[in-house]
Amino acid sequence: MIAIFLLALLQEQPVEASIAAFLKGDAAARGELMKLGVFAIRPLQKARDKNPEKVDALVLELKKGTVYPASSKMYRELEDKVTIPESTVTLSDDPEELSVRLGDARSGIPAPVLVQRFRRSDVKSMTATIRATDRPAREVLDQLCRQTGLDYAVYHNAVILGPPDRLWPAGPPAKPRPLTTEEETRLKGWIEKLKADDIAAREEATREILKFGVNALPVLEKLPNRPEALIQALGRKPAPPFGPAFATGQALDPVDAATLKALENANYPTLRLVDVPLNSLLEIILGGKDIEFEMKSAAAGESVIASLDASLIGGLDVLSLLTQMTGADFAISGGKVIVDTRERLERAYPKAK
Repeated sequence: MIAIFLLALLQEQPVEASIAAFLKGDAAARGELMKLGVFAIRPLQKARDKNPEKVDALVLELKKGTVYPASSKMYRELEDKVTIPESTVTLSDDPEELSVRLGDARSGIPAPVLVQRFRRSDVKSMTATIRATDRPAREVLDQLCRQTGLDYAVYHNAVILGPPDRLWPAGPPAKPRPLTTEEETRLKGWIEKLKADDIAAREEATREILKFGVNALPVLEKLPNRPEALIQALGRKPAPPFGPAFATGQALDPVDAATLKALENANYPTLRLVDVPLNSLLEIILGGKDIEFEMKSAAAGESVIASLDASLIGGLDVLSLLTQMTGADFAISGGKVIVDTRERLERAYPKAK
């Protein structure tokens, strides 16, 4: 059994080990980090002090790989050269003040900019000195983020500023380790109880199996009648907060498909999003297009705190940004937009095959 554990340790190289090898010039380690994609961004950022130039270049490449939609030209536009006189940006807890104080920094970014809510404890400095002389617009964002501790991502044809833990998953999902003989015996005992007539016994067995985490997967996947719901729950990877709206991958009937098309074709003027609750924003952007919506998420009262020139992006991008910025997502059912958490939407509505 000890030999099995040693073999598992040798086969599973933690992301930190891959980063250390990458910083020493190991091409294979760089390849492993590229495979991890979005999951490598935060671990790399934590190691930035060891080789800023090398880490920054790889993080930028990874960020470009996460952009959605993939056809977006945003990163190419962020390479356009800008000149900004030296100025100080002061972050503020007041949403309206923050929107104003971005000032020259915002003018140097050729894209709509939204700012996620943050606490003072999320940032290392409330001020940043910004300057650029014929430099890529991306460097304006880099300066702001490095000095304040915020980060940026490009999704839905807009730049999103916010705390790193609200932009990227914490790290790669865990890999199964071999179970001890005693653990495997206990696990198989709980698996047997999944067949119990008593619903309470089945629910207890489900809870106990979930406690084994991903380590239970190799056993569950070999069962003649695989418990697919359990396997899916244990194998689910932490998803980035931003990306394709749930509705775009949903199985839609003709009425719902027409609603999605209406969202894709919708255009909006400049929206001044200053501490406005999400449900009020949706009333403005959907109600104005005669599209009904229903809030099922606690995100209904959460607010968005920036100006958005919505004329630069489509209606689907606007709705995706507003819901995903508050930790929600949306489906379409009965011609109505349903806003809820991504996890509950996945349970409630079938995906397209």
